[in-house]
Amino acid sequence: MNKSNLFIIFSFTSFLIAGEISVSISENLVNDYLGLIGDHQIPKGKNNEQALWSINNPHVKFQEGSAEFFATVSYQKGKTNIKRA
Repeated sequence: MNKSNLFIIFSFTSFLIAGEISVSISENLVNDYLGLIGDHQIPKGKNNEQALWSINNPHVKFQEGSAEFFATVSYQKGKTNIKRA
């Protein structure tokens, strides 16, 4: 039996025995990732009537059993300028 067959058999039996896989991530890891991605600006609409959505300072707060995502979101179109945190 070669190594690749042994690896396949081992992987398959481990999968059958395990039955369930659990993954956990930390709040700091998600916030570091969001920091790497950074702020975004998303233009929408036709060129002469284009609106601009901006997403700034994205971050997450974990609480027991849930995650809340926060950001400052701005919408600009012509003289309209809306900002929500």
